[in-house]
Amino acid sequence: MSEMKIMKTSFVYTIISLLLLVTVFTTCDKNPDDPGEENSAEVITTLRLRFTDSSNTSVTTTFSFEDPDGDGGNAPVVFDDITLDSNSAYDVTLELLDESDPGNVVDLTSEINAERTEHIFCYTVDGADVVVELSDSDGSFPVGLTSTWRTGASGSGTVRVVLKHQPDGLKDGTCSPGETDIDVTFDTVIQ
Repeated sequence: MSEMKIMKTSFVYTIISLLLLVTVFTTCDKNPDDPGEENSAEVITTLRLRFTDSSNTSVTTTFSFEDPDGDGGNAPVVFDDITLDSNSAYDVTLELLDESDPGNVVDLTSEINAERTEHIFCYTVDGADVVVELSDSDGSFPVGLTSTWRTGASGSGTVRVVLKHQPDGLKDGTCSPGETDIDVTFDTVIQ
């Protein structure tokens, strides 16, 4: 083979090799449409429930769960019992924070509100005479950042608050699909 043919063949192989490398690197890039890449589960260290008495809006009480190091590790530093009056109604708003870095506290409430089509709060009452009605929605399904709580007779039990992250059309108005962002069970007393 002539030297010229060998150079041309070598050049062609080099070009083909470069094209293959570019193709391999391009197809190995992370897919921006991959649901695991966007809106991953939030790190929520603080959950606050702000209760406003419906019959006297100047009366507001806040109950908190604070676990600065997140799930696992150390026990929560604040874990309030919810104490409410019997035969009353309350308008409740939630506040969620990521305080894992005290120098950079992140208010997640507005982020969850902006992504309301991908989130739902579920409330499970056990033993306490409380009915929780979600009062906000994403246009199709409830969200639960705001709710109304109606209490009945005196007694005690628990209220479990779960935030589910349900991206990419998973949201169906129930708490079955998706990932759990936070799951807290408050001891609850109706007096």
